[in-house]
Amino acid sequence: MSWFARFFADDDAAFATLSTMITSFANFTVQYNFSCVSLALIMMSQGNCTSDDGNCATGEQAAWVEGASEAGIFVGAVIGEICFGYLGDYFGRSEAMILAMSLAFVSIFISSFLSLGGPDAVYAIIILFRFVAGIGLGGMFPLAATKASEDGSHHAGKVNSQASSFSFFWQLPALLLPYILGIVAVDSPLGANARWRLILGFGLIPCFFTLVGLFLERPLLAKRAQRRAAEASSTVIAMHSRTAPNGATTAPADDVVVGHETTKRSSTASVFASPFASHSE
Repeated sequence: MSWFARFFADDDAAFATLSTMITSFANFTVQYNFSCVSLALIMMSQGNCTSDDGNCATGEQAAWVEGASEAGIFVGAVIGEICFGYLGDYFGRSEAMILAMSLAFVSIFISSFLSLGGPDAVYAIIILFRFVAGIGLGGMFPLAATKASEDGSHHAGKVNSQASSFSFFWQLPALLLPYILGIVAVDSPLGANARWRLILGFGLIPCFFTLVGLFLERPLLAKRAQRRAAEASSTVIAMHSRTAPNGATTAPADDVVVGHETTKRSSTASVFASPFASHSE
């Protein structure tokens, strides 16, 4: 039996591992791509100058470049946080995360390797597609937080803050990595143009692994959904087969029957306001 087959032999263990991998890589991706822009701008000033030579020698660019380049991705993130929480509730966590991360992957690739032309054109492409990348990256905040909490829960409806905290831990090394890569790049034989493209383009790697995990998880999600539907059906049948003293027993319309528990539905939208938000019923 291959390693791949052994990994998926236990559905629950494979799902737990993939869930941890997805949320960890997702948070790493978000923080790295937020942090690397300012360093890349300094490196870019040597070959893509929009100011005078004296300012570019010290890493300073025209005001519109410095302001829009760093602000664009965060403006996009705010839009993504607002929109993707509700998309996760409507289409499902997995589908919304794939959409958000795919949007970020394409935008990061274009801004890193297809930003060509003169200095103004290069910065315009970077600003535009970093804004679009920010929408996808911002959308991962509420989705990853909800996924980490729900998938790590041992009992339906109860948020596991420890699982969510573990996934957000990876934002710290992602915050430091651009500067480590910058030190390595400066001492390398790479040219100035290759250095800043390396810093920006490295964000594609954790983004790619997040997408791989999401696609591998899809068949496991389908199996879990079928199993829970069967459990819920058998529980409802069992409840209606019993007669309570005051009549039939039913669960409230806003509740969900899972196993032998009646629990409240959780909502991604309720945590969209902050990447560290959590909720419990």
